[in-house]
Amino acid sequence: MKAFEAKSKKIKKLFMVVLLILYLGTMASLEVLSQDISENETVQLSQSQVTKIEAFVQRQMTKGNIPGMSVVIVNGDHTVYKKGFGFANMGKKEPVEPTTLFELGSTSKAFTGLGILQLEKNGKLKLSDPVKNYIPWLKMKYRGKEVQTTIAHFLYQTSGIPFETIGDIPALEDDKALDKTVRMLVGRELRHAPGTEFLYATINYDVLGLIIQNVSGKSFEEYMRENILMPLQLNHTFLFRSEAESKGMATGYKLCFKKPAAYDAPVYRGNTPAGYFITNAQDLGQWLKIQMGTIELTGFDNELIKKSHMTDPDRPESDYAAGWIVLKNIGQIAHSGTNPNFSSFVAFAPEEKVGVAVLANSNSNFTTGTGQGIAAILRGMEPKPSFYDMNARFDDISFKIVLILAPFILLALVLFIRSIIIIVGKKRQFSARGGKRVVGFIVATILMVGWCYVLSMIPSLLNYNVPLSFAVVWMPMSFTYAVISICLTGFLFYLFFLSKLFFPKTTIG
Repeated sequence: MKAFEAKSKKIKKLFMVVLLILYLGTMASLEVLSQDISENETVQLSQSQVTKIEAFVQRQMTKGNIPGMSVVIVNGDHTVYKKGFGFANMGKKEPVEPTTLFELGSTSKAFTGLGILQLEKNGKLKLSDPVKNYIPWLKMKYRGKEVQTTIAHFLYQTSGIPFETIGDIPALEDDKALDKTVRMLVGRELRHAPGTEFLYATINYDVLGLIIQNVSGKSFEEYMRENILMPLQLNHTFLFRSEAESKGMATGYKLCFKKPAAYDAPVYRGNTPAGYFITNAQDLGQWLKIQMGTIELTGFDNELIKKSHMTDPDRPESDYAAGWIVLKNIGQIAHSGTNPNFSSFVAFAPEEKVGVAVLANSNSNFTTGTGQGIAAILRGMEPKPSFYDMNARFDDISFKIVLILAPFILLALVLFIRSIIIIVGKKRQFSARGGKRVVGFIVATILMVGWCYVLSMIPSLLNYNVPLSFAVVWMPMSFTYAVISICLTGFLFYLFFLSKLFFPKTTIG
C-alpha cells in the first residue's frame, strides 16, 4: 500500500511538472503571439486610412491629369503600404506597379550629397576645401571680381549661382556631359557672395557630381553605383535611362490641351547628379528605412546618413541639408523633385519613424501635394487638396491662345493663298520700284524680327529668365503649339503684306 502511495505521489509530481511545462509553453506562445499581433498593429495601416489615402490619390491624379503614380509608406522597419495607380503607359494600358521605374527629379540630390559626405569620411576631401582644388578651371565672379567657393557652398545651396542656370544645361549623353555642363558656369556672375545666402540652383549638385568624378577617378555613375547604391542594397535604382527602359520604366508625360501626352524628353546626363536618378517604390521604401535608421547595413557607415540630415553649420537659420530640406516646425525631413516629364516627393519623420514617397510620370505640383496629404492622413489629419499647378496654368493659357489665334491664322492663310492665286493668274505684276515699297518692306521686316524677338523672350516676360528652348522642353506641349501659333500668325500676315506690296494691281491704261 505504501509502495502504491509513493508511486502515486511520483505520478502526481510528474503530472504537475508536465502541466507546468505545458502552461509555461502555452504562456510563452501566447506572449509571442501577443507580440506579433501588437507589432502588426503598429505597422499596419487601418482600413479607414487606406481608404482615405487611395481616394485622395485618385482625386489628386484626376485634378492634375497625371497618368500614373506609385506610393510607398514605411513605418519603422516595415513597408506598410506599396501600390501603383493609373498607367505607366497609357497607350498600351500598362498599369503602374510598385516595381515600375520613374525618374526622380531633384530628390536625386540626396544620393549625390551622400556621395560627397562619404568621400569626406574617407579623407578624400573636406567640405571647407575650395572647389578650385578639384575643378581648377571653375572660376566665377561676384560684382565683377573672382571669388572663392567651397564644396560646402554647393552642398548647402549657398554658392550664389542663380536659379536660371538650369536653362544653360545642355542636352548631352556622352561621357563628357558632366564636365561640359559645369563649364557653363565659368565666368558666371553670382547673385550673392558665396556662403551668405541660400539660393536654390540645381546645377550646384552637378558641380558636386563632377567633384566626385574627379576625386574618385571613376565616372560619376560608376562611383555612385559601387559605393552608394550597391552597399545600400538599392538594386532597382539606375543612372542611365537606356538601362532603366529595359527594366520596366514608365513613359513620361506632359500636359497638352488639358490631357497628358507622351513626351520623350532630351537626355541631360550632365544633370544626373541633380535630377535624373531612376528608381521605384520598392527601392524608395528601402531608402526611407535607411534615412530613418530603422535598418542597418553592413559595409556602409550609417553615421553618414545622420550627417546628411544636418543643415549648413555656418548658417543656423538654414533648413537645407545634403539634398534634404529639414522642416523643424513639423518634425519632417523632405524633398520634392521634378524634371520635364516626371516628379517625386520623399518625406519622413525621424522621431515617428514614418516615411512616405510618391512617384509620378508627369511634372506636376500635385505630386508633392499628394505626398503631403498622405503624411497628414497618417497623422490623423485631413489632407489638403492641391489647387495650383504651374504646368496646368500654362496649359490653360496656351489652350486659350491657340483658340483665339486659330481664326486669325485661317484668315491670314486664306488671304495669302488668294493673293498667290491672283499673282499666278498674272493679274498682278512684280514691282520693286518706289520709296514707299522700300520703306514698307523695311518696316514690315523690322516688325517681324521684333515679333520673333518678343517670342524668344516669353519666359523672361513671365519672370522665368531661361531660354525659350528650355521652356519648350519643360512646359506643357500646348505651350509649344501656342508659340507656333503666335509665330505663324505674324509670319502669314507678313507674307500677305509683302505679296500686296510687291505685286500691286495691274494698272489698265
